[in-house]
Amino acid sequence: MAATTTTYRRLPGRTAWFRFGGSNSPSCSLWLGPDHLLKVERSTSRETYKRFFYRDIQSIFVEQSPRLRSLTALNGLIVLFVLILVALISQVSSGGAIFCGGFAVPFVIGLMMNLALGSTCEAVLVTAVGRERLSSLSRLSRTVGAVQQITVEVERAQGALEFAQLMSRWPEPVSTPPVD
Repeated sequence: MAATTTTYRRLPGRTAWFRFGGSNSPSCSLWLGPDHLLKVERSTSRETYKRFFYRDIQSIFVEQSPRLRSLTALNGLIVLFVLILVALISQVSSGGAIFCGGFAVPFVIGLMMNLALGSTCEAVLVTAVGRERLSSLSRLSRTVGAVQQITVEVERAQGALEFAQLMSRWPEPVSTPPVD
């Protein structure tokens, strides 16, 4: 019996390398398959896979999140605290001030990288069975590209939906659904 191979294309986006969940918090990636979207979650000790067939995908909600402001404020406060500390120590010792100033460098780099990557968002995939948070889609610019690629595949499997069909599925205004 011949083995069959499935070709996957990786979607843009990735889970942040620094997460507050620690090392057991899984990293996530999304892959386009021939008839399904594959979500791969990797942690230090295991790897899990979830398939979402294009014919079953009802919608993808994307909502801008306040995480960019929170991370910017946190990094800014730490840099400000270190600079105040450097100013106080510089009156006593210039070597100590340089040493303390070195602590601000990673936070300044983090602040600049966070601002350069742009707006943050949350993405949720909805099927008839349930909802799934897509944690790899966390930056708005990458999420838009990924959702466009998924939409092409979903429309190929389901056909284009008319606006009236979408409204019949979601009769009232819908915000991002809670993740189960």
